[in-house]
Amino acid sequence: MPVEELFATVDADGTLKKATEFAQKRNVLFPNLDAELEKQNITYLEISQRLGVHKSTIAQKMRGDLRLDEKTALAIRDLLGVDTPLEVLFARADD
Repeated sequence: MPVEELFATVDADGTLKKATEFAQKRNVLFPNLDAELEKQNITYLEISQRLGVHKSTIAQKMRGDLRLDEKTALAIRDLLGVDTPLEVLFARADD
């Protein structure tokens, strides 16, 4: 599925239907974030390098093994250069 299609359908609450479906297939906790990372071709390794943390720390936060704090979420959003509200960008697939 082309990444552009992931952003085609938005629910009334602002979440992306296709991003959620895509994330469920890949077992991703934050489908909107995952779709944006795919769109921009950014990896967890690149995020970790830019934020100055170990790649396993980012991977654990993205899986929900570690708490994703607001400071890190803001840094990731800034790195992506998007203005999507945090509650939409980091909406959980299991909510």
